[in-house]
Amino acid sequence: VRVAVVVEVARDEALDRATVTSQSFILTPAAAGTFTHSGTVVTFRPAASLSPDTAYTVQLTAGIRDKAGLALAPHTFSFTTVDTLAPAPPVLAPLDSPVCRNPITVTGTAEPGALITLTGGQSAVAGSADGSGAFALSVRLREGTLNLLEARARDAAGNASAPAAAEVIHSCA
Repeated sequence: VRVAVVVEVARDEALDRATVTSQSFILTPAAAGTFTHSGTVVTFRPAASLSPDTAYTVQLTAGIRDKAGLALAPHTFSFTTVDTLAPAPPVLAPLDSPVCRNPITVTGTAEPGALITLTGGQSAVAGSADGSGAFALSVRLREGTLNLLEARARDAAGNASAPAAAEVIHSCA
């Protein structure tokens, strides 16, 4: 289930719209939202995205009635949301260019806890952003040339950001 989720429940009988409420259609943990109804289908649209990586339970109570006024059998089901949103690209601190030193340290910020991968030097390097999102990676540059460095953040759910780029010329002339 995606974080931006809509919960739809189909029943065999046409439902009495007035009986489908937050007391008869219970989502736990609770989330604000709106109900719509079309024949045998009840749709709950959360007002905001549900929390990622969270188990939810939907309880349909006997308070839901069909058009004849008969209570429907209670039913409970569960689902778990999955974080599918990519983190924002890392923000790289300005780098000096040209530089003669090798390796250099690339610093910046990203989503806290994200794995940061930096490519474009002699080889890829990786490290994690700390709890405040700060990171520092040491990368060896390709000597005597332009190095196009790209940093990407990968969150705990495995979603990868777009790259952040920086150009650094290694020159000792």
